[in-house]
Amino acid sequence: MGLIELDRIISCSSEDKVYKADNLLDAATYKKWKCANCGEKQSTQITSVDIGNESSAFVEVLVGKATGIKDQDFEVLVPAAMFLSHDDAKAMTNPNKVRTFSKDQLNQAAVEQKWDRIKVVCTQPFNKHVQYGLAFITLHSPENKTDSGSSTAAHVGQFKLKPTPSDETMKPGSLFARRSSSKEAEAAVPEKKTPKAEKRPSPPPQSTSNSKKPKLDTPSPTPRAKSETSSELSDLLRGVVFALSGFQNPLRGELRDKAVAMGAKYRSDWSKECTHLVCAFANTPKFNQVHRAGGKIVSKQWILDCHHKKKLVPWKTYQLGQQSSGSDTEEEPVATEQQGPKGKAASQEEEHDELPVLPDLFQSKHFILYGQFSDEQRRTLRRYITAFDGTLEEYMGDRVQYVITNEEWDSKFDEALSENASLAFVKPSWIYACNEKRKLVPFQPHVVVPK
Repeated sequence: MGLIELDRIISCSSEDKVYKADNLLDAATYKKWKCANCGEKQSTQITSVDIGNESSAFVEVLVGKATGIKDQDFEVLVPAAMFLSHDDAKAMTNPNKVRTFSKDQLNQAAVEQKWDRIKVVCTQPFNKHVQYGLAFITLHSPENKTDSGSSTAAHVGQFKLKPTPSDETMKPGSLFARRSSSKEAEAAVPEKKTPKAEKRPSPPPQSTSNSKKPKLDTPSPTPRAKSETSSELSDLLRGVVFALSGFQNPLRGELRDKAVAMGAKYRSDWSKECTHLVCAFANTPKFNQVHRAGGKIVSKQWILDCHHKKKLVPWKTYQLGQQSSGSDTEEEPVATEQQGPKGKAASQEEEHDELPVLPDLFQSKHFILYGQFSDEQRRTLRRYITAFDGTLEEYMGDRVQYVITNEEWDSKFDEALSENASLAFVKPSWIYACNEKRKLVPFQPHVVVPK
């Protein structure tokens, strides 16, 4: 069998100073080729990529190997992703957007392979007067997740975990063995027996005048009496299925808990099985939806009074707005005081006077109020957002899309963008403009821009 001689080494990813890759060219010397460092990883899989932008409009990430010769050997890992639109690039709005590309968003053909080279291509065709690039780029691999989990077991972000002994190892059945041993230890502790009072017959009453009258023990309320009271309370709203609209925590949680405690069933949104809508404002999109369906719309006071009085009060007393009540046989209509001709005429005018329908401008949009507001301004913003079918969040989360604020740009906004890149920081003037024109106007002229 003929021997094929190697001509030259084109390239290598790593080699030792003594044991170089060229040693393999001379088979007679039996010299070896070794990597530069012990345990060196030549290539790895990339499962996710974090990119922090710096005024770039598009960012593309390609991967390759050290053995590649030409640029054609690079493959696309992250297709060209938009970080700034044309309008945002012109106004330099949110130039430091952060995006995370998970494994599902990467090129699957490139994810399955291992790489040791990356190439990042940044472009900015919309604005020729700004320096652009990247703030940071972070690559993640399956090995990083396992390593980081073992090295940083005591902390996850800023949250400190409960320390565990380092020499403690998990074995099959060890967790249940610890639980059983703890139960046996608890069972070994003798229970303290409380002495029971013996019942003795009371002495016969004495007829002497100087004798003291025996004290009669007044019966104290027993747990049974409390359970009877709670059972009566739990049946007040049995058969009622309700939804809430226009309320924010903690009031929303209070209304829900009190109604459920009285036997009602809660639904997060109005459905066919709902019987009552507890609404904060009349003539909202949700109000009109239930009104057309013939549902019963009441104010929050109906739940509060039922819980306070511990009895079912007629819902029509708390009816919100003008709506068709349908056939209600379970409750008697509330008796009203005698009205004069003037009162009857006024009531007839109210029946025919219909409020204008408000458009659902903010449907599927989530807001949060940040910073200092006057009481009147905060109340007005809450009212407008809720009336136009928007959702006002109490805390910052992934669902928040718009931050309404009077503040100037600060570092906290950058931190929020690093967690949620789709946030928009908008001034209250945008909400007022939508209310005045009764339509969804562009928010870009009202955004808070970094200085």
